[in-house]
Amino acid sequence: MDTWTLRKGYPVVTVERNYSENKLVLTQKWFLLNPENGIQNTSEYKDYQWYVPFTFTTKSEKNFNFENRPIWLKPNEGKNEINLNNTDEWYIGNLQHAGFYRLNYDQENWNRLIKQLEEDHSVINPINRAQILDDTYNLGRAELIDQTVFLNITKYLKNEQDPLPFTAALYGLNYISTMLQSDFFISSKFENYYKSLIKPNYDKNEWNETEDANELSLQLSITNLMCKFGDNGCVDKAWEFFNDWKTNGKQIPSNFKTIVYQTIAKNANDSTWIEMLEIAKNTSENSERLRILRSLTHTQNYNLLKYILSLSYDESVVRRQDMTSIIIDVANNPIGKRMAFDFIDEKWDDLLKKFGDISFTLANLVKNSFKNFNTEFELNSLKNFQQKHPDLGIAVNAFKESLETVSSNKRWMDSYQKSITNWLN
Repeated sequence: MDTWTLRKGYPVVTVERNYSENKLVLTQKWFLLNPENGIQNTSEYKDYQWYVPFTFTTKSEKNFNFENRPIWLKPNEGKNEINLNNTDEWYIGNLQHAGFYRLNYDQENWNRLIKQLEEDHSVINPINRAQILDDTYNLGRAELIDQTVFLNITKYLKNEQDPLPFTAALYGLNYISTMLQSDFFISSKFENYYKSLIKPNYDKNEWNETEDANELSLQLSITNLMCKFGDNGCVDKAWEFFNDWKTNGKQIPSNFKTIVYQTIAKNANDSTWIEMLEIAKNTSENSERLRILRSLTHTQNYNLLKYILSLSYDESVVRRQDMTSIIIDVANNPIGKRMAFDFIDEKWDDLLKKFGDISFTLANLVKNSFKNFNTEFELNSLKNFQQKHPDLGIAVNAFKESLETVSSNKRWMDSYQKSITNWLN
């Protein structure tokens, strides 16, 4: 147990099949999401090994009982070999994700798993389907495989109904969608692909709330994405709820309120947006007021976005404790990314006075406002910010983390923007 309780991180187990000798060859190493992590060049990294319980099944067996006796990978053992009976089938390790480690396979096995998922995904346990999606996305981030392996696996999602693998896939798809936003052409093509994956699931329930908590969480995520991507039926339904509430006083279902407000704010004309702002100002319930104010940051009108950002500093409209939430939401709007940065730059000294002794507020503002930066220009802007403002106060570590995040995002773009563009074509 010491290798788990006394060490940081966790391993990635690489499983490669020797097809000529019909055996699996297993090795392990410390998994690092950031391929630029300098610890890779140290003896500490090379010496990090774990006791890893490896279980697996094959296409012919399809036995996903994780209580099968594992094969133990031991520290400093080098590699393990497992003999197989059949060469012409896929294999899956870490049954039901019972072990805390990631798995990487040889490309041929990834291809066979992709084919199986497209033909009949139900033969693979849903926990392992989620694991395959989560692993391939994160292995791509770590540059251990190409990110398009994850994208090829996601093709089967149009037939997926289980919330567990779908939720695992959304993390990767959302990251890729966010990273590609700076290129309108590529971003539009990716959004169309993304929408094709989630539309069958959306059509199944539309806006009729499911009873299962996990299914409801997925339903809300997918409904939000469909409206965000401009699906006509989704946007029309949001308008229907909004107009019925405004005209007849009929309450919007609580679970869908945020989606409705955000969709209307994004698609509304100036007068309707201003009307929503007035509704927020006249709302006495603080959480509902903040919900509407934050939704207003989804506008695609640059001037309106700039206006709501300026209102974040008006404590007659936005409570001080809610100020940073508005700024972060503006930063997460693609047209507000630079606007929010300039605003924080201009107001930094005052922000330090307001929140400098509140442990998480400034750190949260920094990390969440800059997390989508992914260009050389944006990276240099963040470095220049630090030089311009030597007093970062309690947010000094948050800036360090943000630099690492932006550098990692930029590297991801350099590594995958071209291959994903080719993949989409």
